[in-house]
Amino acid sequence: MPTNPNYKLPGAMVRRLMRKHGVTIRALAGKHNLTLKHVREVRRNGVCGFLANEWHYLITGQWFDQRPVAQH
Repeated sequence: MPTNPNYKLPGAMVRRLMRKHGVTIRALAGKHNLTLKHVREVRRNGVCGFLANEWHYLITGQWFDQRPVAQH
């Protein structure tokens, strides 16, 4: 998977993705062994570079570059 260092995931988008996918702060922290404080910091400040791609995956289960899989 090619990575793009210009990826940006602002805090507002992190919050929107979490709401859309029904992911709570506690659930995300528990599932991926993160601290609640760290999840809250990312929700507030956002992330960029590969971390943006990684956080998108942690929340949605898909990488930025990955095409959506058709649901049957």
